[in-house]
Amino acid sequence: MDRTTHGTVAQPPTTALARQREFRERGFLRESFALADPSPVPQLCRDVALFDAKLEAWEAAGRTGIPYLFTDAIEHVARDTAIRAVVEAVLGTDEWVVWGPAIFRETPDGAARWHVDLDARYWPSISVAVGLSGCSPETVLSYLPGTNRLERTPFSWSDGADTDRVLRRARRIRPDCGPPEETTGFGDGRFYVFDGKTWHRGAPGATATRLILFLHYQDASTERVPLMLDYKRHRWSRQPSPFLPAPAVSPVTTVAALPVRERALDLVGRLWP
Repeated sequence: MDRTTHGTVAQPPTTALARQREFRERGFLRESFALADPSPVPQLCRDVALFDAKLEAWEAAGRTGIPYLFTDAIEHVARDTAIRAVVEAVLGTDEWVVWGPAIFRETPDGAARWHVDLDARYWPSISVAVGLSGCSPETVLSYLPGTNRLERTPFSWSDGADTDRVLRRARRIRPDCGPPEETTGFGDGRFYVFDGKTWHRGAPGATATRLILFLHYQDASTERVPLMLDYKRHRWSRQPSPFLPAPAVSPVTTVAALPVRERALDLVGRLWP
């Protein structure tokens, strides 16, 4: 009989521990995985129109941000048993929340430079990217293994465009940092898992036909990630980013306090916009 926890098929302890160790040490999992139920993917491709409309409204208002919202299809995929099996193995618990869902049209932009995700610098999460349309093994993030354990970021020295320079800088802090690596076997209906604090960059050759859903998972016992209102101006809400708890879980709802650095940047932005 399969062992289950809250409806998720439990993995052998060795598999779960190996994934947990790989994620902790490397900052990502090298393997991609198939969704247990890919049937919501066509609807997710249609849902991108909701994100496009919201983003256009924000841009018209002079706001730079990432729209987050849940749809029925996103909620379904967020609880996909294959995603849950991997996420729960890495987290070490089946009591989680998933927050910040966004569907992107992957076009060449600042994400093609080496960077870290701002929220991941302060609030540890497991990021999951689900391929929806136009995805292939060539359309994945590249990572510098082990940089998730560094406090510095690629932007500490440069704009993150020069891979050789970024790698040399990383090795000054972490001499064993390996060359860039990518997740294997990615495609539509598949997902990969990474730590947004790992130095990474998007595929430079991305096109507007490629659609990806991003989800972020946290331990339900931690404080919630605040909603970012404008990432260029470092403006944050006192409300949490939209989140959905795991089945039968009552999560902490307190919103995490902003780090001193973000409070200072917010103040500077208000004084000198």
